[in-house]
Amino acid sequence: MAEFTSEYEDVLQNIEFGIVSVHRNLSLVDSDVMEALEALITWFKRVGQGREQQTPRLSDRAQRVFVEVREICQWRMGMVSLSPNLGKLEEGSRICTADEIVACLKKILKSVTRWNREYGRQGYLNFAGRFIE
Repeated sequence: MAEFTSEYEDVLQNIEFGIVSVHRNLSLVDSDVMEALEALITWFKRVGQGREQQTPRLSDRAQRVFVEVREICQWRMGMVSLSPNLGKLEEGSRICTADEIVACLKKILKSVTRWNREYGRQGYLNFAGRFIE
């Protein structure tokens, strides 16, 4: 699995940056992140299958994570960015498929679950926040 992490490191970092950015403005708990990631996995599975996406019912904090991370994922897929903050992907950056995005989201969800189990309500957020400026 370390091979996956190194191959998709930039994508994983982009997604985690989105999560931590919302946390710094809203003081999330790991369960907010898990709720959003589960909804995003469903969303991008449907994208990959060419099916219509349905707006998930989420708590307010999970919804903020969902919106931020969905935009980052769409950006990584080479779709038109809705936010001028993201800009364009750098030359040579990986353009991801929906399946690759789902795999990255699952990888992060697994990490959130593990850090939460080990270190409590904000275990993952405290861990990830140390690496994101």
